[in-house]
Amino acid sequence: MKGRPPKRRGTPRGKQAKHVDARRVLDPTAWRKELLAGEIGTIVRDAPLRVGLCYPLPYRTAMSSLGYQVIYRMLNSRSFIAAERVLLPDDVPLWRERRWQPVGLETGRPLASFDLLAFSVTYDLDITGFFDLLDLGGVPLLRADRRDTDPPILLGGPLTASNPLPFGPFIDLAVIGDGEVAVERLLDILEGAPDRDAFLAAAA
Repeated sequence: MKGRPPKRRGTPRGKQAKHVDARRVLDPTAWRKELLAGEIGTIVRDAPLRVGLCYPLPYRTAMSSLGYQVIYRMLNSRSFIAAERVLLPDDVPLWRERRWQPVGLETGRPLASFDLLAFSVTYDLDITGFFDLLDLGGVPLLRADRRDTDPPILLGGPLTASNPLPFGPFIDLAVIGDGEVAVERLLDILEGAPDRDAFLAAAA
């Protein structure tokens, strides 16, 4: 006599996938480590100057940007710089609710503890991500509200080439023109600048 088919034990594949996705969102540290485990060519190093290379969109979009990856390697080619990627989380409202802070992908360094934050903005919609990253990281949005201990904010990318003026109250320096050429020049200035104010004055 035929009975009912035996019940499968364990979690159905569909539910398992949802569980994994939820875990990645709800545990930023584990999510970061899992991303690094699947990468090739990650650069983790120690250097006197710590730069947060910020992309105001989630991981998949950031890693599809060839320009972002080129700048990442240019920064890390200098012996005095350790550059880490800082990316917008997939669920900004949840991070804000839980008071989770954006961190460097390579070491988990908090956003506000970098010596310099370099943002790349490509499209108009990236602007909200720019403000979200600063807000989540506890960095005052307005330049006038920041202290000397807060990292200076550099802004580059195609959007700044069209009109950087709206960003004036929020950033310390805008890079206009060929990003690779400008970065090489800025790196030379950074290497010779004794402090934050000297760098900003020389780069202006």
